[in-house]
Amino acid sequence: MSRQQRGEADVGGGIFAIAESDPELSGNGGSELTTLGSDSSAILVVGDSGSGKSTCIQTFLKPNTTKEPKSTFALEYNFARRKGAGAGKSLVHLWELGGDIYEPKLLEVPLSQRNLPLASVIIVCDLSKPQNVLSSLLKWLALIRELVTKRVAELAASADGAASAAAAALRDSSSALFTGHADSSRVRPCEIPIYIIANKLDAFRSVPSADRRALMQVIRFVAHYNGASVLATSYTADQKESFRSYMNNVCFMTRSSSSCETSADRPVNVSAGRDSFTSILIGDDDHGGSRSKLASSEADMALYLSAHGLSKDCWHRLADVCKNTFGEPQTAPSLASAAGDGSIEGGGESSAAGGGGEYPEAEVDEMRAQRDEALGRYMLEVERKEYLSKREAAADERAAAASIGGGGGSSSSSSEGGERDEGKDGGEGSSSARRKARK
Repeated sequence: MSRQQRGEADVGGGIFAIAESDPELSGNGGSELTTLGSDSSAILVVGDSGSGKSTCIQTFLKPNTTKEPKSTFALEYNFARRKGAGAGKSLVHLWELGGDIYEPKLLEVPLSQRNLPLASVIIVCDLSKPQNVLSSLLKWLALIRELVTKRVAELAASADGAASAAAAALRDSSSALFTGHADSSRVRPCEIPIYIIANKLDAFRSVPSADRRALMQVIRFVAHYNGASVLATSYTADQKESFRSYMNNVCFMTRSSSSCETSADRPVNVSAGRDSFTSILIGDDDHGGSRSKLASSEADMALYLSAHGLSKDCWHRLADVCKNTFGEPQTAPSLASAAGDGSIEGGGESSAAGGGGEYPEAEVDEMRAQRDEALGRYMLEVERKEYLSKREAAADERAAAASIGGGGGSSSSSSEGGERDEGKDGGEGSSSARRKARK
């Protein structure tokens, strides 16, 4: 049977179309919105190259390994399973986007309509390169929010009642974080949870205290405006377990007590909705009387805030604080145009004046066509691997239900709250998928 006959030729449908028609995975034959099960979640990890995305996932999945994770190319898929109540298991799909590749289409795989109701995004920023942190955060947030807004609008406009209800639930849950909050009219929370991981805190400790405080204020400002949570950490031995606990709560959507640790002298940990612009801009009383580089009084807050949002020059002022403290940002040319509305400079790559289309030269058009074709094949392969892992998980659950008191899998490891099976392309958890793929 050809790929076209199996429905795999079109990336827009591809393997997800097959999954939706599979009663083992969908339950409705694909006639309505097919989302992840209530015991599943989808996590997308993004960030600049070298920020620590692969190490973030490896620390969570394989904390005892001593191997350095390989660099991520394009989009990589992992999964983790944890025993829940009874014979069931919770499943998390972990996607990692390579930081040195600008291809927004890759984001559409993990942030699809079917994944969105149970999706979250982790943005990893590199504290060892403080001059790049603000521009990096704004770039990734612009890309994520543009796609999420598009997906929510698609769900809301759908004739399917479940889809429109999912869109309403996403909007309600994000706005609920700021119900009764003093900044409710100024913030613009994203419809899905966003977590900002400020990584390499150990390297950042050598920076003067006032400068550390300034950068953490900037990160908190960005997070608060977008309704995101912030955690400053390092994947070092002394913080590994606390980080894995944090990831466990994020990935398996387990409830944990909200946090509001804002001192730059300790690992910052602020849950979405717990911060305030007053605390961020002026500061608290635990900094030994040191003066904030952002604002010295409530009157200065008007430089950043308006009555119902942010001031026109807000992002430029924050960028100036970072530039004056840490120097000019070093932005990769291939990612320079990704910032969109969140761009500091508002610039980006553009076509030559008078050119016919986005790529005026025939050679460039041909290369772009080849790249799009290769990208389509790659995205289809990623979708295929996810589909196979879901089938394997469904088979495991059926086997566990049929065999009371049956044993666990061969690739499991104990973790907080239960058992977790771990997998990465080429690793233990995907060996069964590779055998099926060869067949």
